Amino acid sequence: MVQELKRLLGKWLPDASLESAAGAPWAWRVRVNDVVTHRIALGEREEGQQSAGLGNGPRIALVMDDMGNSLRRARQLLRLAGGDIALSVLPCSPYSEEVARAAKERGADVLLHLPMEPKGYPETDPGPGALFVSMGPERIRSVLKRDMERVPGLVGVNNHMGSRFTAEEFPMRQVLSVLQRRGLFYMDSLTSPDSVGAQLASSLGLRTIKRDLFLDNEKSVESIRYQLRKAEHVARECGHAVVIGHPYPQTVSALRQWLANKDENVRLCRLSRLVQAQNEVQATRRKTDGTTDAGDH
Repeated sequence: MVQELKRLLGKWLPDASLESAAGAPWAWRVRVNDVVTHRIALGEREEGQQSAGLGNGPRIALVMDDMGNSLRRARQLLRLAGGDIALSVLPCSPYSEEVARAAKERGADVLLHLPMEPKGYPETDPGPGALFVSMGPERIRSVLKRDMERVPGLVGVNNHMGSRFTAEEFPMRQVLSVLQRRGLFYMDSLTSPDSVGAQLASSLGLRTIKRDLFLDNEKSVESIRYQLRKAEHVARECGHAVVIGHPYPQTVSALRQWLANKDENVRLCRLSRLVQAQNEVQATRRKTDGTTDAGDH
């Protein structure tokens, strides 16, 4: 049934893809380019199918990018969300190690916010520690390893910029092979609809997940609160939502207001738990289907 649905989607909507709904083996999400549009239930939910690590009900995983330039702002975000937040740390920022350690002390996830070449380079500069498509495999792996050493306690990696780099399979394969050996997951920030990151990671058997919404492309409190309400809707309709914000004062203010008044049925969860739940769903489907690669992403 799933393969037939994929075939029909490919025929009717070439830009659509089918992906797992974490913690729900019977459910799938339809994504058109970088927007989740539908949740599809195939069969009945059975008692005990919900991942114990994720819990019941809709979940939002909150990821804060561009961390490492202010320890005070990191602590402020950790006080707001506790361990139910992921801080994604730039490798060459002045407080990379301190922010990562503060996050681990609060039980929060730490990601490497890996700089990658954007389409607008050199006018748009990803900053120090960046990966470029012109690099050879050994150079990519050595820069990546050095970046990872600068951020202790990593559980995963997501891309900073990277609209060009993430669209190229060969250099992305070098990155993902390193993450696989280190036992880390890859979160695709989807800075480009042409990204091959999540699909390639899934084909390699690497734990992976995609971003659903950016919170603060428009830096106003009201706009960010609107995006958070939109995230609630995605989570209710699709089981979960992965959202990315940045340590702007407006984002912190909007988060504080939202947390005080959000839908009580929609709860924050750690990104790593959502990734694990999705990984369990994919493993269950591979076992059920008798395949080695679910190709969910």
